[in-house]
Amino acid sequence: MSEVLFASQEWIDRVWGALRSSESLRESGATWCHGPIGLYVHADPDKGFAADTLIRFDLHEGEARDARMVDTSDVALIPTVFSGSVSRWTSLLSQDGTGSLLDGVRRAHMSFRGDLPAATRHAAMFDAFVTAARTVAASFESAPIAVPEAEHAGSAS
Repeated sequence: MSEVLFASQEWIDRVWGALRSSESLRESGATWCHGPIGLYVHADPDKGFAADTLIRFDLHEGEARDARMVDTSDVALIPTVFSGSVSRWTSLLSQDGTGSLLDGVRRAHMSFRGDLPAATRHAAMFDAFVTAARTVAASFESAPIAVPEAEHAGSAS
C-alpha cells in the first residue's frame, strides 16, 4: 500500500484495521478495561502539522472498537494519553521505528497522563499497538504550511 500522512483520517483507518486483525493485541489487551487511549501530536508547522492533533483509540478487552480524530479540547475525556512531538511519533511509529510508548515516557521523550501502574501492567498491549501501527506505511511530513508575510505600511505596490 502507498504511504499515507501520519495522523490523517486514512492513517487512523489503516491503523484501526491493523489493530482489529492483531492477535497479539487481542491477547495482551484481554484485561484492558481502562478506557480509550489517546495519541496527542503537538503542532509542528515546519512539518505540515499546523495544529495539535488528538487521536482516540477505543480499546477494550483486546478489541479495537473505534478509532477517530477528536477535538483536542476532549483530551480530558480520554483516561490514557500519550503526547509527543511529530519527531517523537516518527521515531516510534515509522516502519523502521524503535522503542515503545512506555519507554518514551520513562525516558521523558513523551508525556503521559493516566494510570501508569495499569499501563505498565499492560505494556505488552501497548507494544502490540505500536507493532500494528508500524505496519502502516506513513509519511510524517507534509508540505509545510505557508504563512503569509505581513504587509508593511508604506510599501510600494
